[in-house]
Amino acid sequence: MSWLLVLMSDKLMALFCLCCRTIKLWCLGSGQLLETLPASGSVAQVTLVPAGSHNSVYEVRNALLAADQSSISLYSWPAENKSVYGDVSIIQTADLYIPVDKKVSMRKFLVQGRHIMYVQNGAIVMQDLLSLAQVKCFRTDCKDMVLLASGARYVLAAMWESCLRNSKLAIFDSSDGQLVGTYPMPL
Repeated sequence: MSWLLVLMSDKLMALFCLCCRTIKLWCLGSGQLLETLPASGSVAQVTLVPAGSHNSVYEVRNALLAADQSSISLYSWPAENKSVYGDVSIIQTADLYIPVDKKVSMRKFLVQGRHIMYVQNGAIVMQDLLSLAQVKCFRTDCKDMVLLASGARYVLAAMWESCLRNSKLAIFDSSDGQLVGTYPMPL
């Protein structure tokens, strides 16, 4: 059984299991298991965003984004409570449901401010997490791509092609989707 750890703050952490289809929220101070969330497949990525942080989805709610084999989901719970991590007993699943490509090598998303970026059908999609509306979508020449990092203006992606031949790192301008440059990946 493989577990991966994601720290939300000095008070809360999440563990997700690669084979058990669960996400577990733990209190770091007490070691107490706070909540277990189901997933529809093996969990590939979890990102925790505490309320009030610079890229917080909600001002008074903690948020958790999770990607499994079939989708990306958004969970949230009130940050205001007598406990330091909020009231996890009333975790809500938002209306956000993003189906992901089953053909890509990794289902990975990035959080940039109040937006989520992910790959779908060979395009990089940016979606607003509050309104759930698509903000931008730009096509690429590669169907199998992994988003690695994003900044205020640029997005770094690994583009895989035909068993690592012609695989490259690519930089896209997130304002207009233009390919800025590429660099061959060493094998």
